[in-house]
Amino acid sequence: MKNLLILFGVVIAALCWMAHVVISSYPDVNDKEVALADISIKQDMPLDITALSKNLGVEFIALDAKEVDFPQFLEAKFSLNAIYTSGDLAVARVKVSQSNSNEILNLRAGDTLYQYQVVKIDVNSITLSTNDKNTEAVQLKMFKPLTVSIKTPETNGEV
Repeated sequence: MKNLLILFGVVIAALCWMAHVVISSYPDVNDKEVALADISIKQDMPLDITALSKNLGVEFIALDAKEVDFPQFLEAKFSLNAIYTSGDLAVARVKVSQSNSNEILNLRAGDTLYQYQVVKIDVNSITLSTNDKNTEAVQLKMFKPLTVSIKTPETNGEV
């Protein structure tokens, strides 16, 4: 009986303590009235980007001041993964891997892949040629990747 009275007393004390903590966590109504004030946001001056960059701890360089020489050619790896027919047309599935991206394309005869044009699709290879008469046609065989140089677009890096 004595143990039950001690347990009952501990439970009552715990409930009182929890009620005190919960009630004290709510702000008073008087505090809310004092905290409210009229706030008007007006921006008369434009944002100073250089000061913001200093506050954030980053280096600010204006786009006009930065001269970047983008490479004229990039290395890309073409890999012929599959050749299948869709209706009466032969379709080649080519994986194009660049330094930071991979994409899989379905190509038909006459389609262009960067500066290369698909001339012919055989059973186990496709033939790619360029409009430039100085370069010869490239034959891409099944599961044998080929690394080629492709021209970068002139708007590379522009937004």
